[in-house]
Parts: sequence; C-alpha cells; structure tokens
Amino acid sequence: MGEVVDRAVAANQPMITERGQRFKLQRPPGTLEVQGDAARLEQVVSNLLDNASKYTHEGGRIGLSIDVTADTLKLTVADNGIGITPQMLPHVFEPFVQDAQALCSSGVGLGIGSRWRAPWCRHMAAASLRIAPASVAAAGSR
Repeated sequence: MGEVVDRAVAANQPMITERGQRFKLQRPPGTLEVQGDAARLEQVVSNLLDNASKYTHEGGRIGLSIDVTADTLKLTVADNGIGITPQMLPHVFEPFVQDAQALCSSGVGLGIGSRWRAPWCRHMAAASLRIAPASVAAAGSR
C-alpha cells in the first residue's frame, strides 16, 4: 500500500504545488500490506487527493494519513476546503451528482468521478474496505 500511496501522491503533487497548498503525509514506518487490486486502490487514492486539491483554496491544507492496527489499515484524506453539505454526503457515489457549492467553487467536473468507483468500492466494502465520507460545509472533508 505504501507504493500505491506514493504513486497517487506523485500524480497529484504538481497540482498541489501549483496551488500553493500544503501537503502532509503521515504513515507508519515499514511495509504496508493490503490484499487488493493495486491499480484500483491507486485510482481511488489519487481521485481523493485530486478532489481535495480541486476543492481546497490556494494555500490550503491537505493531509493523507495511514493508521495501522492489528488487522486494519485506515487511510484518511483530509482537507480544509469547501466541504460537502450534509444532505449531499449520502449521494457522493451517485452519477452526475455534485454539491451546488462544488459547482460554484470550481466550475469543473460532471459528477461522474466517484461513479466509476462506486461498484468497485461497494464490492470492496463487502470484502472489508470501509468508505466513510465525512464533511462539514465550508470546513473541509475527510
């Protein structure tokens, strides 16, 4: 999982740097092993970082942290961007759905980025991957 995260960070670093955003990566030392499709995991992590940068103001903060317990790896992407309104959180994986404040903020996207992941994420959730979006409007997302 460490290599997956490294590739996703490398893919998003140019945009984060261009926007003057501060990025912090926290992870435990050593090998981080996860059973799963590395390409799909990289796509998910990269998309989370892309959204964090896209919806965080210039100079804002983005963090990616990894916590490991006995048999669980928890990966969290957090930012201090525009956030997601509470009424939109249940709909983040529906096609063509975007929060009105996201459209006003960036003016980009069709609301389909999460859609291609949804079936895979649901399948992985059944196999022990838990996806739990959390957000406060105008205060960022996790």
